[in-house]
Amino acid sequence: MSFFLSILLLLSSIISSIWFVLQALYFSSKKIVEIGYDRNKKISIIIAIKDEEVDTIRDLIRNLSELDYDNYEVIIVSDDKQEIFEKYLSIPYPKNFKIVRREVPTGRKAGALNFGVNLSSGDFLVFLDAEARVDKDFLKHVSYLLKYNVISLRLKVRNAQGIGRIYSYFTDFSMSSLFRGRFMRGLYIFPNGSAFAIKKSILVNIGGWKENVVTEDLELGIRLALNNIRIYYFDEPSISILSPLNYYDLYMQIKRWAYGSGELFLDGLKLIKKGIKGLEGFLYVIQWGVYSLFLSIIILLSLLPYSINVYIFIISIIIYGFSLLIYSSKNPKEADLSGIIVVFAAMIGFIQGFFRVKFSWRVTPKIHSDNLTPNSVEILRYIFFIISIFDILLNKYSFFLIMFLLSITMFEL
Repeated sequence: MSFFLSILLLLSSIISSIWFVLQALYFSSKKIVEIGYDRNKKISIIIAIKDEEVDTIRDLIRNLSELDYDNYEVIIVSDDKQEIFEKYLSIPYPKNFKIVRREVPTGRKAGALNFGVNLSSGDFLVFLDAEARVDKDFLKHVSYLLKYNVISLRLKVRNAQGIGRIYSYFTDFSMSSLFRGRFMRGLYIFPNGSAFAIKKSILVNIGGWKENVVTEDLELGIRLALNNIRIYYFDEPSISILSPLNYYDLYMQIKRWAYGSGELFLDGLKLIKKGIKGLEGFLYVIQWGVYSLFLSIIILLSLLPYSINVYIFIISIIIYGFSLLIYSSKNPKEADLSGIIVVFAAMIGFIQGFFRVKFSWRVTPKIHSDNLTPNSVEILRYIFFIISIFDILLNKYSFFLIMFLLSITMFEL
């Protein structure tokens, strides 16, 4: 059993490390830009909202009303209670804007998006989030790029202060590696629901957005890939978004993404029939589980009354550490606790998603937020400390050191 568990630790280190190294290899600083403008396509912009600040919606309407484009409409679908929805109605709307409330908000966000699609009159659809902001030439450029039928655009963080600075680094790296770099290598690109446009007939023909899933954009990307529909990525025009305001909001956002990753594990497996590209696509789908796999196995082995081969343990740590160095060489940022937050949120979210634990959707605050500590982090602080004591009683000194350091780190959050 000890040998088997030692090999399990080594394999988890290798799998997590492969994804870190791949991201570094994918990274490209060469922008993908295709300049051109078009005004002929009828475009519908669809935005699903829930529990948003009135000021956020007011600024969204102001921003989209200034677009230098004639043939477009904006459809905002609210899943809010009537009293909140009435506050949105107090905002002046241009004639080409519609804000509607679903009486029965079923299907999560995907249900709201499908509702908007059914109301739309455009031949092409653009999907944005409530905090998204674009420049006035946005639709002219998007209209031109929609000759490719399905496009994904670059996200840029506009509140890059405090934790926003770290989130901005993370976003820029992800766009340059997982989107730009992977697209340049002919790999499957998955849509980002905050910056995505598609020909309406294509979306309708593949069944629209799948309802009752947490990451509906990732699920749609799987179906597009399985139907041999390519998503084209471009760095321009970009879309401005907001960062989470504190570690708690960051944790909850990453946890939601990771939950969706775990929830779609079996759906992602279908990509393997597409060969090497499909296997890599599957790895992308479950990336949040891959990020945290090594740590998850370490925690598991810390709880078991079996010793681990010390040489395999050291080799596993070296492999993982080396991959982090390679990853960091392409993603330099100030050292802080955000990396710990991301890994633990990924681990907890992925496990919950894989086992379909009940999930409550929480909108990431855009204007102000209380600086709280997630309950799961509070609990993990003490669990890791107790495990470290358990390990030292079993003479598992290497695991004791790791779990004790993790416990101390969690108390810093």
